[in-house]
Amino acid sequence: MKKLQSGTELNSDSRQAAPVADDDLRGAGLTGDYGADVVLRDSPVQLTERLVLRLPHEEDIDALAVLADNVNVARMLARLPYPYSRDHAVDYIKLAASGAIGQFAYAITLADTGEFIGSITLHDHKYGSGYEIGYWLGEPFWGKGYATEATTALIDLSFRELSLEQIYISAQSRNEGSKRVIEKCGFRHTGSAVGHSAVDGDVPVECYIMTRQQWLEMRGAGQ
Repeated sequence: MKKLQSGTELNSDSRQAAPVADDDLRGAGLTGDYGADVVLRDSPVQLTERLVLRLPHEEDIDALAVLADNVNVARMLARLPYPYSRDHAVDYIKLAASGAIGQFAYAITLADTGEFIGSITLHDHKYGSGYEIGYWLGEPFWGKGYATEATTALIDLSFRELSLEQIYISAQSRNEGSKRVIEKCGFRHTGSAVGHSAVDGDVPVECYIMTRQQWLEMRGAGQ
């Protein structure tokens, strides 16, 4: 099993498997050379059946601070500050506005109410070439299918707008729900590694990839 110092840990829509992913709060009071190679890019609003994905803004700060200050979320992320303060949330919003979070950075919000429920990004694969997806959802919004919906939208946008040949993602091995979501989105399993949890230390993870050809075939089949 190879060592993955900080893999993107996409987790599921289930209560037993927290829907959170590594690196999507990077820079929010964290250490490391984040965003150094990221090209400033607009994050066009994305609409799904139940969600609106948009750039995070100041009105999200209070909800972000409350939802992220949760050990059940933090344990599934490698670098989430815990406890998570309002100052961390303010820093995150500023970084997202500057383009320093990733190629695409979104607040995940409910279409019918506008409520902030989490975030999702496409950012540099920090321990390899290419790009990876990372996201998290607040615990009250687990188990509702929002992770799959948001991730599918970001996959489609990324392949449409960028000259990518593949996108990476990974899930903690213990997170069966997460792995089901990743597979439902169409990713292919490539092997196992060791990632990191901000709460639990080193943890085993499963690694996945989606190629442009896979994506085109899925879209052509109407999936």
